[in-house]
Amino acid sequence: MNVKNCAPDGVQGLMGRRCLVRRIKSRGLAAVLGVTALVVVVPGRSVHAQALEPRSYTNTPVGINFLLLGYGYTEGDVAFDASSPIKDAKVHVHAGLLA
Repeated sequence: MNVKNCAPDGVQGLMGRRCLVRRIKSRGLAAVLGVTALVVVVPGRSVHAQALEPRSYTNTPVGINFLLLGYGYTEGDVAFDASSPIKDAKVHVHAGLLA
């Protein structure tokens, strides 16, 4: 049954209701496609990145350099899906940082 073959809106009965539902769905789909096309075709407002100055939010004096050195260790169990053949997996991670 096609929307073109439907009875007029004033016709009652099961056939008229089905046609009305199809007309509403086809109009809704057309509206969604139209809005999607508008969003894709019409460019939005351009956005610009924020310009930040180096050291603008830090309290270190100009001309001083610093070095960061760090170490982290993590260990624990690794959880897999119950149907997985891997059992009793453990992890040990040693991580270093130099900046």
